[in-house]
Amino acid sequence: MARIVDTSTKQLRAANPIDAMLCLFCHNVSFPCTRNGCVNMEHFKVIKRHQIEDESERREKKLYLGYALLGAHPILNQTVGRMRRAAEGRKEELFALSSAHDVTLAPILSALGLTEARFPRFAARLIFELWQDRQKPGEHSVRILYDGVDVTFHTSFCQDHHKRSPQPMCPLENFVRFVKRDMFVALGSGSTNYYDACHREGS
Repeated sequence: MARIVDTSTKQLRAANPIDAMLCLFCHNVSFPCTRNGCVNMEHFKVIKRHQIEDESERREKKLYLGYALLGAHPILNQTVGRMRRAAEGRKEELFALSSAHDVTLAPILSALGLTEARFPRFAARLIFELWQDRQKPGEHSVRILYDGVDVTFHTSFCQDHHKRSPQPMCPLENFVRFVKRDMFVALGSGSTNYYDACHREGS
C-alpha cells in the first residue's frame, strides 16, 4: 500500500490512512488508484488489523494515556466551562456542536476512562448533557452518551459514584474536579495546570 501511494511504510501507521479509508468504505466508494496500482480491500483489512493491534498495545503498556489526557484537556475544559455557565443560569450557550475526526475522538474517550470503547466507528458521536434537579435547582448532574449508550458510570470520574451515593446521576462537580485537577494527577508529573503539564522537563 505504501508503494501504491508513494510513501514510506514508516509513514503509513494505521491512524494515518484509516480515517479516509473508512469514509470511502462506509459510502461504498472505491478506494483510490495511482500509477502504481489501486488500494484494495486486502489493504483495508491489514490497516484495520494494525489499528486493533495498536489499540491493544496502548492499553497494555499505557503508552497512550498521557497523550490522550493532554490532547483531550482543551475540549473537556471548554465543555466544563459551558456547563458551569449554564448551571449559573446563563443562557447564551445552551447547545454546542463540535465536529472532529476519529483520531480526535479516540483520545477523548481514553481520557474519560472509557477503556472498553473501540476506535470510533464512522459517524460516532459523544454527547455531554447537563441536568438540573427539579426539586433542588441548585444541584446539577452530567450524563455522557457514546453512540446513544449511557456510559456515564463507565468514566473514571463517576464509575464508583453510585456505590458511594444514593444520587442516581453523576454530579457536575465530579466532572469539574476531573478536568481541573484529576487529569493532571493522572499524568503523574506534579503539574496542576495545562501549561505546566505540556512544558514539564522531559515531555
